[in-house]
Amino acid sequence: MTNRLNLRLLLWFTRVADAGGIQRAARQYGMEESFFLERLSALEHELGVALFMSDGDRLLPTEAGARLHEHAIDLLSRVRTAGEQVQRIAHNPAEMAILGVPPSIALSITSRVAREFRTALPDAKLRIIEGMSGYLREWLATGRIDVAILYESPNISGETLTREALHIIGTRELLGTCDAFPFRNLGSVPVILPGPFHGLRNLVNRHAEQHNLKLDVVMEANSLNLMLDLAAQGAGCTILPVNVLDTRNPAYSGLRGVPLVSPSIYRGVTLSTSTNKPVSPAIKGLLQLVRNEIRKR
Repeated sequence: MTNRLNLRLLLWFTRVADAGGIQRAARQYGMEESFFLERLSALEHELGVALFMSDGDRLLPTEAGARLHEHAIDLLSRVRTAGEQVQRIAHNPAEMAILGVPPSIALSITSRVAREFRTALPDAKLRIIEGMSGYLREWLATGRIDVAILYESPNISGETLTREALHIIGTRELLGTCDAFPFRNLGSVPVILPGPFHGLRNLVNRHAEQHNLKLDVVMEANSLNLMLDLAAQGAGCTILPVNVLDTRNPAYSGLRGVPLVSPSIYRGVTLSTSTNKPVSPAIKGLLQLVRNEIRKR
């Protein structure tokens, strides 16, 4: 194995991982399955390790694949940002605003924010980056993004916009028809959660420890779509804000979200800006648009 990785191979690898398989990626990007298969094979040959394992009609990342996916997302974002920052130097940086959004919020607000931004600031450019909160914090601190929507945690400073109630999401076979799910019963169902360093996992773990509750975490997945896909297949229940559940998606039609109670668990949503850049008119406009959209949720 060499010490160099082909960035294009990493790009196609992340697209297969995010889509959940070669067939899904091919449909999503309008390309031949062989295109993705050849590039995955080349990357696995380069690294000398299997990156995916088959699970029915899906491809799930192996442990090595999951680790590579985390690094690849970060690396590819750095490369894109480097190119854009160079271009911004040659143009007017005041006319560009970069927003970072976690996946669980991106689904519900990004299209509206983009539409309103274009209407309010027709001469400005907007870039939206989706990423886990840990990456967003790092990118905000280094000035790679201008504005970030983050989930509240002890090391986060920013303007708290709202608080989201967490729900347990699963099939009717696992959750039945209940309208509320006591937190103390969470140990009786298989649970799918992000890895141990994820803010959501830490929040749920803290509550479990406070209530002397042992969780049956059957799988870890640092991908919103993957957690929902696994829950839809009946592999377990996951814990998320209910607004991530798009029941218009046929794949999720069998899922339901039930609020956790006794206690209810909330996550604060904060709006933060980079301290490494001046706040331009485009960024000011973006901040106001995000405030409005988050408070509508």
